[in-house]
Amino acid sequence: MNKKQFLEELIEKIKSISLEIIIGTRIQLIRKGMYYMGICPFHNDHKIGSFIVTPSKGIWKCFTCDVGGDAIQFIALYDKVNYVESAFNIGLEFNFISNVEYEQYFSKRKYKAKEIKNIQKKYMVRTKNEKSIKANSYTLNKIYELFTSCCDIYSTHYIHLLTKRQIAPHRINRDYFTFPTRKIWNQFVDKLNKCGYNEKILESIPGFYFDIKRNQYTFAQYKGIGIKIRNTKGEIVGIQVRKDKKRNKQDQRYIWFSSSFANLEENKDKYKLGTGAGSPIDVVYPSQITNNPILTITEGRFKAEKLAERGVIAISVQGVTTWRKIIEVIEEIKRLQQYKEAINKFHLYCQYKGIKNKKIPIYICFDADMIGNFQVYTQGKKMSDAIEKKFHEYKIIYLQWNEKYGKGIDDLIINNQTNKARRFKKETLDYIYRSLISNILKEYHEYEGPNKIPNELIKKEFYTIMNKNEKIKA
Repeated sequence: MNKKQFLEELIEKIKSISLEIIIGTRIQLIRKGMYYMGICPFHNDHKIGSFIVTPSKGIWKCFTCDVGGDAIQFIALYDKVNYVESAFNIGLEFNFISNVEYEQYFSKRKYKAKEIKNIQKKYMVRTKNEKSIKANSYTLNKIYELFTSCCDIYSTHYIHLLTKRQIAPHRINRDYFTFPTRKIWNQFVDKLNKCGYNEKILESIPGFYFDIKRNQYTFAQYKGIGIKIRNTKGEIVGIQVRKDKKRNKQDQRYIWFSSSFANLEENKDKYKLGTGAGSPIDVVYPSQITNNPILTITEGRFKAEKLAERGVIAISVQGVTTWRKIIEVIEEIKRLQQYKEAINKFHLYCQYKGIKNKKIPIYICFDADMIGNFQVYTQGKKMSDAIEKKFHEYKIIYLQWNEKYGKGIDDLIINNQTNKARRFKKETLDYIYRSLISNILKEYHEYEGPNKIPNELIKKEFYTIMNKNEKIKA
């Protein structure tokens, strides 16, 4: 893969992350409805009001100093680097690329000023043209229900979900489908009209856009399994696609049904009125919520499915770096009447057993290789720190296991290897990891910092500690 192809794929990955998540790594943002506001870092700003972030459009703008752009442009200005270097820095920070890839495709390959300018022009979101604002959850759910009602599921996809993923038939029928071709368009539009909608509503629905040459609305095309992503109320707020084939090793298997590409400068003569999907958090409930107040946090729908089967609420982030809306999700779950009943049962049981001040567990079940990746672990720690600070009634427990038993928690459940998962209190794992990194840097002087330590070395040292401390428990 040449440097141009690598960079283009990296930028596409970055654009799959909600804008406020990336900007939120540099400045504090406050949510105001569909927007986020902050203090502009590019002029002597002291009051919230002029700096606006609009995730549905993929743009930010300060109305005082008149600067704006996309996420990459923000980091470029904030970190005082060019557009390309900003993209690579974000890639490292969000674990889209490795240190080796950074060295291979950026450090050793200088980009000329003209190249940087052309890349920025190609990918910069149009800020002056007409844009769409993402619909509310009620409307998203209605339109996505109509869209997916036009879809079937191929036998190959059904068998994959039933056998390899071991998902129950009623769950497959509810939340999975084969992504359709445009042959369903007339049927879909007919259903829209019967429900009182016209095609203009699609301007606010991620995945749909207007094709200028054809003079009609349409939707982005993929080949794979469609997955309905649901919020705490069970509404479909996004669609994720598991692609049948990856183009290469760097290609993403899971992508969002999104039409943000229609707003790119290079597509201004072909498409318009696209809407970005963002990174909505997925919530999968067990058959009975009232029986158990335990929460689990994982990455990806298939893992969430297996956790929910075991009777706990599963919260799934679509990438460890996209956790920042999880506080809001937990607050919404706590307001559910059925969940309140589960908490009451929990406290009554503790009272009956004479247990005082018992906290409700939140299990963090990211992939086994999380522990070997310093950037991913750091994001996980930031998430657990934020949860611990906000919710004092919960205790955070990490589940960690040797990768040889399976990559994800779903692998352990399917292979009956859950006894291999070790429980670590948050403070215990934080201490172990901090000490481990410190000891490696002292012993191996060739590594300039934690980010430079090879993943395999971190995993090796951690597994050694696990084997020596068999009695560590939550």
